Amino acid sequence: MVQPYYLQEQRGKKEGSGRISARDRILPTEIRILKLFPGTPGNRNEELQGNLLWHAFGINDTEKARRPRPKLAVLPGKGHEGANDYGWTTGKLKSTNGAQKEVENGNRQASPQPPGQPVADTQAGSSVSTTVLAAAGLSDGPPPSYRALSYTWGTEAEAESIKIIDRNDIYEIKIRPNLASALRQLREQYHVKMKAWKKEEEVSSQQRKLARAPTWVNLNMINAPAQQPPREEPHLNLWVDAICIDQKDDVEKSGQIPRMSDIYMRAKEVCVWLGDEAGDSAMALDFVDKCLRFDQIDQLITDSHVREWAAFAELLRRPWFSRRWIVQELTRAAKATIYCGDKEVPWKDFADAVSLFRQNQDRIKPLFKKDGSFGNDPDYIGDLDELSAIRLVHASDHLFHRDEDGRITERLLTLEGLMSELTAFEASEPKDTVFAIVWLARDATPVSNKSFPIGSIIKTIEGFAGEGNISRASTISQSVEALVNGAPPPAPPPRPADDHHGDSTSTPPHNLKPGERALMVRSLPFWQLLQSKRFEIDYSKSLVHICCQFLEFCITRSGRLDIMCRPWAPDQSLEETEKDGPLPTWIRQLSQHAPFSKSPAPPGALERINADPLVGRPGTRERRHYIADNRLKVFSVFKIKPGTPRVLLVRGFIISTVCATDGAARAGVIPSEWLKRVGWMNRSEDPPERFWRTLVGNRTQGGEKAPALWRRACKETFANMADGGDLDTKKLLANEHMRGVHPFVERVKAVAFKRSLLQLQQRTPDDSSRPSQGPNPGLGGQGGAENRTLALGPHDSKKGDIVAIIYGCSVPLLLRMYKCPKRLEGEPFDYKDFSEKRERVKWSVQKPPEILDTDEVYFEFIGECYAHGMMDGEAWKTAEHWDTKEFALI
Repeated sequence: MVQPYYLQEQRGKKEGSGRISARDRILPTEIRILKLFPGTPGNRNEELQGNLLWHAFGINDTEKARRPRPKLAVLPGKGHEGANDYGWTTGKLKSTNGAQKEVENGNRQASPQPPGQPVADTQAGSSVSTTVLAAAGLSDGPPPSYRALSYTWGTEAEAESIKIIDRNDIYEIKIRPNLASALRQLREQYHVKMKAWKKEEEVSSQQRKLARAPTWVNLNMINAPAQQPPREEPHLNLWVDAICIDQKDDVEKSGQIPRMSDIYMRAKEVCVWLGDEAGDSAMALDFVDKCLRFDQIDQLITDSHVREWAAFAELLRRPWFSRRWIVQELTRAAKATIYCGDKEVPWKDFADAVSLFRQNQDRIKPLFKKDGSFGNDPDYIGDLDELSAIRLVHASDHLFHRDEDGRITERLLTLEGLMSELTAFEASEPKDTVFAIVWLARDATPVSNKSFPIGSIIKTIEGFAGEGNISRASTISQSVEALVNGAPPPAPPPRPADDHHGDSTSTPPHNLKPGERALMVRSLPFWQLLQSKRFEIDYSKSLVHICCQFLEFCITRSGRLDIMCRPWAPDQSLEETEKDGPLPTWIRQLSQHAPFSKSPAPPGALERINADPLVGRPGTRERRHYIADNRLKVFSVFKIKPGTPRVLLVRGFIISTVCATDGAARAGVIPSEWLKRVGWMNRSEDPPERFWRTLVGNRTQGGEKAPALWRRACKETFANMADGGDLDTKKLLANEHMRGVHPFVERVKAVAFKRSLLQLQQRTPDDSSRPSQGPNPGLGGQGGAENRTLALGPHDSKKGDIVAIIYGCSVPLLLRMYKCPKRLEGEPFDYKDFSEKRERVKWSVQKPPEILDTDEVYFEFIGECYAHGMMDGEAWKTAEHWDTKEFALI
């Protein structure tokens, strides 16, 4: 019988040792569970101890685990290579009264008690027995009922530890302080709950006894419902990533990460640990219950409750809410509970309170303006719409369709859409920016080549197909398909009496050629599924490689290049930057381009630092605000220039160049020079059409065309600007007497923030050298420079930059041209060498630059651009006159 491919790959590494330790590398079809031992009641600081139990967790973990059964004799534990890197050290077993028990090899026989049962300590006065397992860390069946912990690692050093007892050996795992606090608090609260459960069980037992009593017993007692309390194990079973996955073993980590969603889905409860009690956190959690009383919500939005709202906002800014992994940890949970200090609140109640907070933020913010203890700042709580806690609650409701039981029936967003929606969530490991959300996407499935080698699968299926065992080949393909989709595998076909002649349902011919085998394999359903949805999880690859992998995945599926304009990528480490150079400009980094960032005061509140991307956010339906590319899709393969892995090749045509720039609207302040640029000096007159429409990108926040009413709103807005002064949008939005213009000002802030006003010199279809002129006011007109095309572009735009329409991108792009000496044939691209030798080329409509055959040309992607009159496909009316060019983006 052919063994499953995932056991063929790694079984050999396990055999020969005579035993399997919890320290051994686990397969993707297995998990470790931490069995946390109870501590002394009231002694929260007692050291942490437990077992690590290995369990099957495969496609169908109801089957018996296919591992070599270990001997129960106690053998010395050496572990696999790299065990020291995991942080385990051999130690001595200690009882709680301080007496030591040194466990020597071979001196103690296997305990006759069942695994998990304590061996009584013979030392007098011991309050808690010491546990030694006969076959600790091993199990043939599926995992027991367990809870999954969701927490933040923190930046502190691994100053604490937990002792793991593996048979008669003791190993120590170093952990960070926040995890140690979480384990101690959960252990304490679990002990309290156990006492309550035992008391309920005693009451229930008495009721059952009374139900069997003689007839003279009180009938009311007999008829009392004999409810059976939930049975709980004496030990707290937990899944904790820092303990149950070897974080320093990239092979194990790459195999376990694709199973994370299943691990949290199958958990009895997800325990969310926000941290120890600090500040007014206890007040904030107590305030949740008050918020849920709809008849009292108006009484809470008063000056007397402003401190409670501030405490709740502060709690929502805790680091846990910004973790990227929490999206899958929480959305997959059957049940979740928030823990902070010794307080706990069901997640559903907490989420409802968060939604009410957001719903009433316009009524709550003025409370802070009237309170001097909060600096009379209406923005004290920041922009709640972009707060990660708000986005988390929204995500849990909008990422999936669920049935009545809360089970996910459909995933709604693509991987590209998820990346754009979840920018508020961070990851301590930069690669997790991508890996942590793959399973959430409707068009992607996380896999690992190390754990699911496609080559081995194909060879196995082709072998069966070549022998005529079509049904067996089909069954394996269906099993792999089930694995990719997270569904149970199909039942295996019946085995024939004589296995040498293949399956009873086999179909001849038996002698398929290799090419015919491959053709048949690629016709099976699993092949198309794997090729279309698989996204490889491999932590050994560089961040640049993973970012390119993500972009290739998105672009080849959508046919769109808009993802180039959206900030999504994490920062590189200094080591990777020195080795590989900075990330290419077509990979937009959040630290440089994200619209919002955390402010220093109050800590964690969000403030705007950049404008919103013009391309908008993709959602369940593609919502594009502009169609500058005339809805053209690019279905060609993601194209990287040969020998230059950081150079992306795109195609399009140049429509104009920058001939003048004005100061950027930093901090949302519109410079007065912008008005001079368009000739609007008399503000009692209506503003020029092209100016006010450019300020808002000619769109509302929802993507509709800007209403004509905003012309009047623009006039009223700038009427409040002092002569010679600038317009501060933040002050206008804080002015309650100007509520009528707030929608217009909000849109100006979202579009113009930190962008520069540009004047473009339009190219004409016949490549005329004169500036653009014509009846279209957006493309220029009679009357000179004041009628040239207006645009909004990045704050670092420069004269001579190029504005181009790129096929597959819905907005024009601003590019900067460079040339450098051509590399020798076969010579690899060296970014450092390019940076030293490159020379900027200023493009002019009047005199296009001449490029010699000895030069190579590259373009730096500066950013997206709003070019008035060119956003709805106007350039395509004369597209046959434009020269299509290939742009090498660095």
